[in-house]
Amino acid sequence: MHQHKLFIQMSGGPGSGKSTIANLLAQSIDGVVINHDLIKSFFLENGMLFDQAAKLAYGLDWRLAEDLIKQGRSVILDSVCNYNETLDRGIVLAKQYGYDYKYVDCRVDDVDLLDQRLQSRVSLRSQRTGVNRPPGDVSGARETRDYRAVFERWMEDSGWPAGIAVVVNSTRSPDKCRDDILKQIVSPSTGTCNTCSSENVKLRPNPFTTKEQCEDCRNASIIGVTDIKSRFKLKDDDLKDLEMVTEPKPAFLGGADRRWYLVEQVEKRAEEKLKDIEAKEKEKAEAKDRSAGSGAAKDSKRKRGEEMDQEKEDMQEDKVDPPAKRGRGRPRKVIDGLSSKAAAAKVPVVDDDAKPKRGRGRPPKEKTAKTVKTVKKVKK
Repeated sequence: MHQHKLFIQMSGGPGSGKSTIANLLAQSIDGVVINHDLIKSFFLENGMLFDQAAKLAYGLDWRLAEDLIKQGRSVILDSVCNYNETLDRGIVLAKQYGYDYKYVDCRVDDVDLLDQRLQSRVSLRSQRTGVNRPPGDVSGARETRDYRAVFERWMEDSGWPAGIAVVVNSTRSPDKCRDDILKQIVSPSTGTCNTCSSENVKLRPNPFTTKEQCEDCRNASIIGVTDIKSRFKLKDDDLKDLEMVTEPKPAFLGGADRRWYLVEQVEKRAEEKLKDIEAKEKEKAEAKDRSAGSGAAKDSKRKRGEEMDQEKEDMQEDKVDPPAKRGRGRPRKVIDGLSSKAAAAKVPVVDDDAKPKRGRGRPPKEKTAKTVKTVKKVKK
């Protein structure tokens, strides 16, 4: 957004690209185009004679321009501007309301190129369809004129005002012409900063307050989206509900309108975001600690269970079977495939070392002479 409002008068012959460039400029400076040919065509379509329509169209041009200026809008008057009266009136009007006046002359020094453009465009009723094809409403007397010579005189007569004219070679693309014009008309002025009172500094308006500020003060109070993301790591969703204004970006810089936010509000939002992140991280850490504690308890319980199971196994291994009973009540020796009685019959009465076995099945003890004497003595 330019710090001062602009009043721009377009100039150039038919087919030089005035209207196309004017519309592009309007988008870049947030201006309004007053299309002289459109207004004149309206009068012609309502039965007005060509000369009268042209005169009334210029009168309405100035009425509209002044009204738009009173509304605080930048204005672009799109007309041939081949009369000194038109030029002088524009300068006076801009000065009256404190506007920057600019005169943009679109130059095409090739009659054949102009003729080609005129024949290929969709023309309004008030516009010619070729160098030698004037509008149909022009009187017959004018049809005999050598319009090619008129175009050549236009090219030779470079009567643009010194110091306020911006001359562009409009044989190039409209975008390039617009960019060249913007480089010359959109530039900061110098003066005293309304914030820090620094003198003779380049000034730019604060989009929130419209105060003229130096670059340092302006940058300290407002911040763009790109800087917000890089400095404060905030996303678009984090900027909701914050005060924001848009500023048309000069077309030669490319891109969409710039979005500005107040630094104070952004810093506060960033601080809130940081606290929120810290709280979430703390909550996450606590949850992790709780989970880790629960897991440790489970591991301890499981380990203790395993130890107890191992102790039981060790006790089973260490347990000694009680010795077999001797004599009566001793279980018979089990022989595979035989009943208990058959097994008993098979039990040898002596061991392998030929010693008699004790207990049932032991052969009677041989009586010796000494034994017999002892028995007899007892009986007596």
